Amino acid sequence: MFDDDDFVFLPQNAIELELDVFSRHLDLALAAGAGLVPAPDPRKKKVYLLDEDSKELEITFTDRPENRAILAVKESLKDTRQFSSFMWRFWALMDLIREDKLRPWCPRPTDDDNDDDEFIIPARVLDVARRMRLNKRGAFNVSNFRRLVARSNL
Repeated sequence: MFDDDDFVFLPQNAIELELDVFSRHLDLALAAGAGLVPAPDPRKKKVYLLDEDSKELEITFTDRPENRAILAVKESLKDTRQFSSFMWRFWALMDLIREDKLRPWCPRPTDDDNDDDEFIIPARVLDVARRMRLNKRGAFNVSNFRRLVARSNL
């Protein structure tokens, strides 16, 4: 069984995060994944998720950039609802970027880029990612996301 400190709830229940909280933890996740800041050893941690059928899943980790990112954020965001909400939002945003769905605001880096460590996500994209509702699969509706980014004043 899991306790509240390790519980990650369903993506459609993700709460809205303050822009500074989302932005700060996005920076932390990316830096920890790149090995630029200290992060807990992923091999010593586990997290519990509920799947769509509310079955408990125990997740164990290997030492990979994504896992260092998750654990650095978990160590920083002590509130379970904030941590869970951030992680679902982070994964959904990274999927949009990886799938190149956010042009022209946030083009996906390519192997030809001279500086792989530099990647800027505009405030208008962060603002939508921090507050838009996620679906049951933990994804943003792409057309709605793009529409909200286009309308943003940030």
